[in-house]
Amino acid sequence: MIFTVEISCYPLSENYLEIVDSFIVAMNQYPDLKVVTHHSSTLVIGPSSSVFPALEKEIQNSFETYGKASFVMKVLGGDLTQSVDISPYAQ
Repeated sequence: MIFTVEISCYPLSENYLEIVDSFIVAMNQYPDLKVVTHHSSTLVIGPSSSVFPALEKEIQNSFETYGKASFVMKVLGGDLTQSVDISPYAQ
């Protein structure tokens, strides 16, 4: 099954941009995952057998390399990069 994980990293460190960038670069190393970065979160999309081991490895690596951080995730079924027409609700 394909999953979309929306993940945000909040490092408890002054060099937070370096830590966030490092995590995003690491996630982009997996050829079977689609990684879409937005201003406040990153989408990681792919089969569950690839998504969750990659997240586990890179979150652990972040903790071991940089120390404390908070990772906030939403796990959704399917590839949610498909756009949704919300124009009927927009004002």
